[in-house]
Order: sequence, then structure tokens, then C-alpha cells
Amino acid sequence: MKNELNIEEKGTYSQIEEIRKKKIDVCYGIILTFSDGQEQNKNKQQAIESGVVDALLHLFNTQLLESITQSHIMAFFVFTYNTSKEIDLLIAEKKPYPSLFRLLDHQSISIVSRAANSIRNILVGGSNLTPANQPHPHFQAVSSFGGIDKLYSLFKKNLSPGTKNNAAKCIGQLFKAKEITNVEQRKDMIAYFKAAFTGSDETKKEDAKWILGVLAENSVNRAEIEKDGFKIPE
Repeated sequence: MKNELNIEEKGTYSQIEEIRKKKIDVCYGIILTFSDGQEQNKNKQQAIESGVVDALLHLFNTQLLESITQSHIMAFFVFTYNTSKEIDLLIAEKKPYPSLFRLLDHQSISIVSRAANSIRNILVGGSNLTPANQPHPHFQAVSSFGGIDKLYSLFKKNLSPGTKNNAAKCIGQLFKAKEITNVEQRKDMIAYFKAAFTGSDETKKEDAKWILGVLAENSVNRAEIEKDGFKIPE
């Protein structure tokens, strides 16, 4: 799988198209093989160690955005979904964020959404490896290239409810036990999660409860959350 994904796209137009088709076929194979979640964790781990995730990240970082398809990002996503702590660590070691954040500029909303979902899943893995009162271990990796501002921009674009929600959850996790220093971002993020917590969507409500809890580990965030008499959920 890795070798096919790493083939350089050069030659005539028809040769390049054939190479791209083969890569998409490989991605379909990855999706079919690894979509069963935790049942495939051992095989996922072997595939990651063999360089498949590296090859996908290289593709995301080097190919023209318009040549990257839903099958490419879906092939990456399956490695982040319903995985083990070992896989979470392996993926984080690949330094995946710059390549994934590049896809947030894609013209396809479905690709942007799946990329944001993948970022969120990797961040969840990092959150689960640290106590609630400790900062997120990936904060520096994301903030170092302006990733937080890019997530906030995605949140404000409101491309779709799912994309907005994923962007918010990414930011919420990144500021676990850490002050959201940008006042506008702090107000917007906390208002979003307070609204989600008091809404009718049970999944969003549970997510908001957890994120508000970890944000409240910082006193500045806590003060913003508690405005208007809001009680931080236990």
C-alpha cells in the first residue's frame, strides 16, 4: 500500500491519471479493510508502522488540493477512528497536523469536514492520555503554525453544522486547562459550548459538558463560563 501511494505522479497526462487512479484504488482498499474499528487495531498498527500513514500525509502535503479526493482523506480517517492508545501515540508521532490542516483549504466541504474530524480524533487521543487538569500535549504542535487561528476561521465560516462543531471541539480540547488568551475566541467558544450544553442534542450536550469541564480547569476560562450564573456541569 505504501509503495503505491508514494509513486511520483509524472509522465503523460494519461500516465498521471493512471497513477492517481491506482492510488484511489489503494485508498478504497484501506477503507474496506480498516473500517471495522477496534477489531482491526492490530492490522492498523502494522499498516502505520509500515509507512501507510506517512505516505498519506505526504500526499496531503504535496499534491494539488484539487487532486485530493474524499477517498484519500477517508483512508486516513479510518486510522483515527475507534482506535487504541498505542495507535493514538503512533499517529501523533507522525506529526500529522500541518498536512491535515492544509486540507481545511479544500474546495470540497466533505473533505474539509473529514479532515477536521480526523484532527479532532487525534486530539481526543491526546486528551485521553493526560489528566483533565493538565494542558493538551499537542497544543504546541498545533499552535506553532497558526493552527488554532485556522480552526477558529473554520468555525466562523460555518460551512456546515458538523464542520463548525468539529472546529469548536478541536479548539476546546487544545485549551484544556489552558487560558484561551484571545478574548474573542474565548467568548465565542465558551458561548458555543454553553449553548450546546443547554440544547436538545444529547451527543453535543455530553461533549460540551466534558469540554466546559476541562476549560474550567483554568481560572480565566472558568470566570467566562460562570458568567450569567451558569453552573459548570459536574
